[in-house]
Amino acid sequence: MRTHGYNRWVCLLAIISILFLGQGSLFAQEISLILLPEAEVSGNEIFVSDVISHVNINPDLLYSLNLITLGRAPLPGSTRQISMEYVKSRLLQAGFKAQELYLRGAGSVVVKGGGQSAPPDKLLSMAKEYIIENLELHPNDIDILPISFPSQLLVPEEGELRFTPPQGGRFVGTILLPVEVLREGRIMNRDFIKMKVAAQGSVLVATKNLGRGHIIKDEDICLEERELSTISGSPAMDSNIVIGKMLKSAIKAGDVITVNMLSIPPAIRKSENVIITAKVGSVEAEVNGIALSDGMVGEVISVQNSLSGKRFNAVIIENGKVEILKGGI
Repeated sequence: MRTHGYNRWVCLLAIISILFLGQGSLFAQEISLILLPEAEVSGNEIFVSDVISHVNINPDLLYSLNLITLGRAPLPGSTRQISMEYVKSRLLQAGFKAQELYLRGAGSVVVKGGGQSAPPDKLLSMAKEYIIENLELHPNDIDILPISFPSQLLVPEEGELRFTPPQGGRFVGTILLPVEVLREGRIMNRDFIKMKVAAQGSVLVATKNLGRGHIIKDEDICLEERELSTISGSPAMDSNIVIGKMLKSAIKAGDVITVNMLSIPPAIRKSENVIITAKVGSVEAEVNGIALSDGMVGEVISVQNSLSGKRFNAVIIENGKVEILKGGI
C-alpha cells in the first residue's frame, strides 16, 4: 500500500512538472536541434522552429519552439543571416537548460523573406478600379491598356497591396502607376505598372478669345466632350471653380481651360478707387483714394489720398477698402 501511494505521488509530481515547470524539470532529456543553412519565412517574424530541424522532440516542446522569436522577417526577396550563437542565446533566454541543449548544424542560417507573387490579372483589376475611382468618370468612358507589370512583386502573409497616384497626379495617357506592398502598415516594397489610359470627359472650353487677367463669367465658357489624354494639365470640369477666377494668360476660343490657368483675382487693382480708413485711438476716419498697385486681402499696398495727393502704405481689409498702417499717418 505504501509503494502504491508513493508511485501515485511520483506520477502526480511528474505531471505537475511537465505542465508547469517546462523542460528544466524531472525527466529532463537532451534536446537535439539542427540549425539549417537556409530557411524561408513569409510571416512577420522569424521563429526558432523556422530555422531548425529536430530529432525525437515531443509535440509540447515543438510547440514551445514555435513561440520563440529571432526577430523581424526580412523583406520579400531579401535575406538576413542569423548565427548559431544567437539562436542558442534565445533558447536559453526562453528557459532551456544549457546542459540539456545540443545545437549543431550550420554555423549560421540565411533566412530569406518569402511571399506569393501578385498575379498580373489581380494587379490589373485593382489598378483599373483605382484609376476609375480617381478619374470620377463612367467606366464605359475609360479604356485601360496594360503595357508592362512588375517582374516579381512578392506579397508576404498578412501583406496587402496599395496604389498611389502617378507622378504629377495625371491618370490619363501613358502612365507609371505606383503599387506598394504593405505589411502592418509599413511599406515593404514598391514597383510600377505601366499602362495607357484613354478617357472621354466633359471639360470646360472658352467660347471666345479671352485676354490675360480676364475675370471669367458664365458666358465665357461651355462644356464639350474631349479626349482627356490629349489635354496638357488638369482640365476644369466644374463651372463653379472657374467662374470668378482670373486668367493667368490669354486663351483662344475652343481652348480647354485647365486649373493651372486660373488664379484668384486681386481684391484691389491698380488705379482702382478705394476707401482709405485710418484709426487714432477710438476715432476712425475715411477718405477716398486710389490704389497704386494690385493686392489681395491681407496684403500691404500703396494708396493715394484723392484730395491731398498724400501717399500711404495700407493693408487691404476687404474688396475696395484699405486701412492705413499704425503710425503711417
